[in-house]
Amino acid sequence: MKLIRSLFFLISFSIVLVGSLAANDFASHPYFSKIIGEWQGKGTLTNSDGEDTAIQEDWTAKVNDEGGFSIEGDRIWGEVSQRFRWVFSVNASTELYECEYWHTGMDEPMRFQVSLSDDGVELSAPVGDGELSVKNKFKKEKLIGKISLQGSDGQENLAGKVVHNKQE
Repeated sequence: MKLIRSLFFLISFSIVLVGSLAANDFASHPYFSKIIGEWQGKGTLTNSDGEDTAIQEDWTAKVNDEGGFSIEGDRIWGEVSQRFRWVFSVNASTELYECEYWHTGMDEPMRFQVSLSDDGVELSAPVGDGELSVKNKFKKEKLIGKISLQGSDGQENLAGKVVHNKQE
Protein backbone atom coordinates (compact mmCIF):
# COMPACT_ATOMS: atom_id res chain seq x y z
CA MET A 1 0.00 0.00 0.00
CA LYS A 2 2.90 2.35 0.81
CA LEU A 3 4.37 1.66 -2.63
CA ILE A 4 1.05 2.50 -4.32
CA ARG A 5 0.81 5.80 -2.40
CA SER A 6 4.39 6.64 -3.30
CA LEU A 7 3.79 5.91 -6.98
CA PHE A 8 0.55 7.92 -6.93
CA PHE A 9 2.39 10.88 -5.36
CA LEU A 10 5.25 10.62 -7.87
CA ILE A 11 2.89 10.49 -10.86
CA SER A 12 0.77 13.37 -9.50
CA PHE A 13 3.86 15.47 -8.81
CA SER A 14 5.19 14.76 -12.32
CA ILE A 15 1.92 15.84 -13.92
CA VAL A 16 1.86 19.09 -11.89
CA LEU A 17 5.52 19.78 -12.68
CA VAL A 18 5.06 19.17 -16.42
CA GLY A 19 1.94 21.37 -16.43
CA SER A 20 3.81 24.18 -14.67
CA LEU A 21 6.80 23.99 -16.98
CA ALA A 22 4.59 23.93 -20.07
CA ALA A 23 2.64 26.97 -18.82
CA ASN A 24 5.87 29.01 -18.77
CA ASP A 25 7.02 28.05 -22.28
CA PHE A 26 5.93 31.18 -24.15
CA ALA A 27 8.05 30.36 -27.23
CA SER A 28 5.96 27.27 -28.01
CA HIS A 29 2.54 28.65 -27.01
CA PRO A 30 0.33 28.83 -30.16
CA TYR A 31 -0.48 32.53 -29.71
CA PHE A 32 2.80 33.89 -28.34
CA SER A 33 4.93 31.96 -30.86
CA LYS A 34 3.05 33.72 -33.71
CA ILE A 35 3.78 37.23 -32.45
CA ILE A 36 7.51 36.87 -31.79
CA GLY A 37 9.23 39.46 -33.98
CA GLU A 38 8.81 43.04 -35.15
CA TRP A 39 5.42 44.57 -35.94
CA GLN A 40 3.82 47.80 -37.13
CA GLY A 41 0.26 48.81 -36.32
CA LYS A 42 -2.06 51.56 -37.52
CA GLY A 43 -5.60 52.38 -36.55
CA THR A 44 -8.13 54.85 -35.22
CA LEU A 45 -9.74 55.29 -31.82
CA THR A 46 -13.04 57.16 -31.53
CA ASN A 47 -14.25 58.84 -28.33
CA SER A 48 -17.88 59.15 -27.21
CA ASP A 49 -18.14 62.57 -28.93
CA GLY A 50 -17.28 60.96 -32.27
CA GLU A 51 -13.78 62.46 -32.46
CA ASP A 52 -11.17 60.23 -34.09
CA THR A 53 -7.55 59.89 -33.01
CA ALA A 54 -5.01 58.15 -35.23
CA ILE A 55 -2.69 55.65 -33.60
CA GLN A 56 0.53 54.20 -34.98
CA GLU A 57 2.77 51.63 -33.25
CA ASP A 58 6.13 49.96 -33.88
CA TRP A 59 6.86 47.10 -31.48
CA THR A 60 8.87 43.95 -30.86
CA ALA A 61 7.66 40.81 -29.09
CA LYS A 62 10.01 38.28 -27.49
CA VAL A 63 10.54 35.83 -24.66
CA ASN A 64 12.35 37.89 -22.03
CA ASP A 65 15.33 37.01 -19.83
CA GLU A 66 13.09 36.37 -16.80
CA GLY A 67 11.14 33.62 -18.61
CA GLY A 68 8.15 35.85 -19.34
CA PHE A 69 7.04 37.45 -22.59
CA SER A 70 7.58 41.13 -23.45
CA ILE A 71 6.09 43.44 -26.03
CA GLU A 72 7.92 46.77 -26.20
CA GLY A 73 7.69 49.64 -28.61
CA ASP A 74 6.85 53.19 -29.52
CA ARG A 75 3.45 54.68 -30.24
CA ILE A 76 2.14 57.91 -31.68
CA TRP A 77 -1.33 58.59 -30.29
CA GLY A 78 -2.64 61.64 -32.13
CA GLU A 79 0.32 63.97 -31.64
CA VAL A 80 1.64 62.34 -28.44
CA SER A 81 4.63 59.98 -28.57
CA GLN A 82 4.80 57.19 -26.01
CA ARG A 83 7.12 54.32 -25.15
CA PHE A 84 5.10 51.27 -24.03
CA ARG A 85 5.63 47.81 -22.59
CA TRP A 86 3.43 44.76 -21.99
CA VAL A 87 4.93 41.98 -19.83
CA PHE A 88 3.20 38.60 -19.61
CA SER A 89 4.05 36.06 -16.93
CA VAL A 90 2.58 32.98 -15.29
CA ASN A 91 1.58 33.27 -11.64
CA ALA A 92 3.30 30.31 -9.93
CA SER A 93 0.54 30.01 -7.28
CA THR A 94 -2.46 30.06 -9.60
CA GLU A 95 -0.77 28.94 -12.85
CA LEU A 96 -2.74 31.67 -14.64
CA TYR A 97 -1.34 34.16 -17.12
CA GLU A 98 -0.95 37.74 -15.92
CA CYS A 99 -0.01 40.93 -17.71
CA GLU A 100 1.38 44.30 -16.68
CA TYR A 101 1.19 47.34 -18.96
CA TRP A 102 3.14 50.58 -18.75
CA HIS A 103 3.60 53.61 -21.01
CA THR A 104 5.48 56.90 -20.77
CA GLY A 105 3.92 59.11 -18.11
CA MET A 106 2.50 56.31 -15.92
CA ASP A 107 3.76 56.12 -12.34
CA GLU A 108 2.71 52.49 -11.81
CA PRO A 109 1.96 49.74 -14.34
CA MET A 110 -1.63 48.51 -14.86
CA ARG A 111 -2.40 44.85 -14.17
CA PHE A 112 -4.61 43.04 -16.68
CA GLN A 113 -6.57 39.81 -16.47
CA VAL A 114 -5.59 37.55 -19.37
CA SER A 115 -7.65 35.09 -21.40
CA LEU A 116 -5.68 33.22 -24.09
CA SER A 117 -6.62 31.12 -27.08
CA ASP A 118 -4.48 29.69 -29.89
CA ASP A 119 -5.14 32.72 -32.12
CA GLY A 120 -5.81 35.56 -29.72
CA VAL A 121 -5.68 37.20 -26.32
CA GLU A 122 -8.26 39.18 -24.36
CA LEU A 123 -7.05 41.59 -21.69
CA SER A 124 -9.16 43.55 -19.21
CA ALA A 125 -8.35 45.95 -16.38
CA PRO A 126 -10.34 48.25 -14.12
CA VAL A 127 -9.95 51.95 -14.92
CA GLY A 128 -11.60 54.12 -12.28
CA ASP A 129 -15.13 52.73 -12.03
CA GLY A 130 -15.00 51.44 -15.62
CA GLU A 131 -13.04 48.88 -17.60
CA LEU A 132 -10.44 48.87 -20.35
CA SER A 133 -10.44 45.86 -22.67
CA VAL A 134 -8.04 44.92 -25.44
CA LYS A 135 -8.78 41.99 -27.75
CA ASN A 136 -6.11 40.86 -30.22
CA LYS A 137 -6.95 38.15 -32.73
CA PHE A 138 -5.22 36.80 -35.81
CA LYS A 139 -7.00 37.14 -39.15
CA LYS A 140 -4.80 35.58 -41.80
CA GLU A 141 -1.36 37.19 -41.38
CA LYS A 142 -2.60 40.27 -39.53
CA LEU A 143 -3.15 40.81 -35.83
CA ILE A 144 -6.36 42.79 -35.31
CA GLY A 145 -6.56 44.72 -32.04
CA LYS A 146 -9.88 46.01 -30.72
CA ILE A 147 -9.82 48.50 -27.85
CA SER A 148 -12.73 49.56 -25.65
CA LEU A 149 -12.92 51.83 -22.61
CA GLN A 150 -16.22 51.72 -20.77
CA GLY A 151 -17.33 54.04 -18.00
CA SER A 152 -19.06 53.04 -14.76
CA ASP A 153 -22.42 53.37 -16.53
CA GLY A 154 -21.39 50.78 -19.16
CA GLN A 155 -21.21 53.51 -21.81
CA GLU A 156 -18.33 53.09 -24.27
CA ASN A 157 -16.12 56.19 -23.93
CA LEU A 158 -13.43 55.11 -26.38
CA ALA A 159 -13.37 52.38 -29.02
CA GLY A 160 -11.33 51.49 -32.03
CA LYS A 161 -9.25 49.07 -34.01
CA VAL A 162 -5.54 48.76 -34.74
CA VAL A 163 -4.30 46.46 -37.51
CA HIS A 164 -0.80 45.07 -36.91
CA ASN A 165 1.43 43.70 -39.67
CA LYS A 166 4.52 41.60 -39.04
CA GLN A 167 7.72 43.03 -40.53
CA GLU A 168 10.10 40.83 -42.46
